[in-house]
Amino acid sequence: MTSLKDTLKSDLTAAMKAGDAMLKSTLRMAIAAVMNAEVAGSEAVALSDEQVLKILQAETKKRLESAEIYTQAGRTEAAAQ
Repeated sequence: MTSLKDTLKSDLTAAMKAGDAMLKSTLRMAIAAVMNAEVAGSEAVALSDEQVLKILQAETKKRLESAEIYTQAGRTEAAAQ
């Protein structure tokens, strides 16, 4: 069984081969957030799939809140990203 982190990495490889810039950027951002969480603190740890999922949910929430703020400010081009 592959871990969620491994799935993200394989999806990134597929997105790069397909030339999907938006998906590639999104997956890189998600993988970076997971890696940052792994090395946060005094000691590096391996995260479980449940912990990775919580990190991804938190990152999604941040992005949605940012998009809402951009939309309210009239910056729809930034919100679309």
